[in-house]
Amino acid sequence: MKTVLTAAAATLAFALAACDGPREEIGEEIDNLNDADGVFEEGPAEELGEIADEQAELVSDELEDQADAVLEAGEAEADALEAEAEQVVEDAEARAEAIDERADALDN
Repeated sequence: MKTVLTAAAATLAFALAACDGPREEIGEEIDNLNDADGVFEEGPAEELGEIADEQAELVSDELEDQADAVLEAGEAEADALEAEAEQVVEDAEARAEAIDERADALDN
């Protein structure tokens, strides 16, 4: 059973590693159309498509990192505002209690 799982995992890893991006696939199709006699294995359009896919992945990763940083900053700001609001509530409750005590003292 373990051997079967290992083989399946290796197959999946190979399949994922062999996946071409959309720009690389289009480049390959263009190269195939331009190279009807099959002179070259990987043409220039496929290589350019692969580079474009890699750049798109890098940009996507950078944007995701930036979004995570903005989210973390927003969460930190929300936590700070929540703490400030809790302090305001505590101060208001303390003032209300002091007013109640003074009112009770005046009634006696």
